[in-house]
Amino acid sequence: FTSKLNISTQLNSSFPAVIEMIRPKNARLFQPKNRTIITNTLMERSQLYFEQSEYNLAKKDLDILLQWDSDNFEGIILRGRIFYKINQYRAAISNYNRAIALDPKNEYAYNLRALARKSIGDFDQAIEDSDYALKLNPRKGYSYRFRSMILQEMEQFEAALDYIYAADTIENHEIEHIYQMIDIYSDTYQYWKAIDLLSDIIDFYKKEIEDGDMYYVEALIQRGVIYSFLQNEEENAFEDFRVVLDIDPKNDLALSHRGSLYARLRNFEMAMKDINAAIEIKPNAYRYQNRAYIYYKMGNYDLAVRDLDTSEGFYSEYSILNQRMIRSRTFLFRGMIYHKLGEYEKSLKNLDEAITILHDDAIIILLVERASVYVSTNRLEDALNDLKKAFIIEPKNVYMSKALAKGIKLYGTIYKLHSQST
Repeated sequence: FTSKLNISTQLNSSFPAVIEMIRPKNARLFQPKNRTIITNTLMERSQLYFEQSEYNLAKKDLDILLQWDSDNFEGIILRGRIFYKINQYRAAISNYNRAIALDPKNEYAYNLRALARKSIGDFDQAIEDSDYALKLNPRKGYSYRFRSMILQEMEQFEAALDYIYAADTIENHEIEHIYQMIDIYSDTYQYWKAIDLLSDIIDFYKKEIEDGDMYYVEALIQRGVIYSFLQNEEENAFEDFRVVLDIDPKNDLALSHRGSLYARLRNFEMAMKDINAAIEIKPNAYRYQNRAYIYYKMGNYDLAVRDLDTSEGFYSEYSILNQRMIRSRTFLFRGMIYHKLGEYEKSLKNLDEAITILHDDAIIILLVERASVYVSTNRLEDALNDLKKAFIIEPKNVYMSKALAKGIKLYGTIYKLHSQST
């Protein structure tokens, strides 16, 4: 998997005779006796495309299949999953509705529709679908995992953990269940629990690397990201990213996260190199925001604002929960830039928006930043109020710890200013 396969060539060569039968010039060959052969072939090829993330090619085959066989349940389900993968959630729901109309007792279709509804923030109907799926078949582990994903998006993390533990009880040590636990542990700042599980995955799949098992690489990247959040674990993070990039030098995730770590360590030249490479491979909001931060630290405010503007065009690629985080980062960075430019009202407006959006302990970063703007405008009481709120939050990662240290220093500045004024 170190280089991307030419999936189209590979798959077309796998089914030459059957694929030839559905070319327009040979449409007359599509007789009832051939229908099953051709639909099965299209279904198989679209599934292979889907597994290789070639979603447009998979959808093209499914569109042909469903023209010939409009009630093909598996084809409708897979097309819905494709729409889900490319963030067209309402189109996914439309396909799942068709599938449910064909098979009203299929718990998998209800589970998939629940996830799609979750992704557009329709949590009540998502829970309703999930409830019905669990009622139809309470012995399917994935039904509990999907329910956990919905609850996680709703920030009901304890309940989300209960459901994923239930899933793992039914289907012990399924890799999807373990990754869901890791996601929840990460969201709730239980980093060492997440690292322990990721280390187990890495140890287990390391022997499979020659067979191209991607779980090994995915776990290394995720563990590297978590290490990068922790004080004094930077070398471990760099080592995980190095192993991944030795296997696949164009792994955009490893490049992006290594760039973020370089930025935290103020090695902006290396940070810019990695993040530029990641953006070239696959642009997204997070990467443009990180590059904006680097431009900000280097004093290139116009370029920073341009990247923040660009990042907004990618919001729809993220889940509701992640959109909240991404949007709050945009407002935070804009607030920081306007603060540097001396445009304090614009800075406060953006920071107010960020604080309104964010609901977890990471708000400590925003409160300290807003307090610093209040100090710049001599609103010392407002600054103290923000710092008091920040100081009751226990820092969960290195970014929060840095914010706390900045807040303590700012408190000293306020004390000096207050002493001078009295």
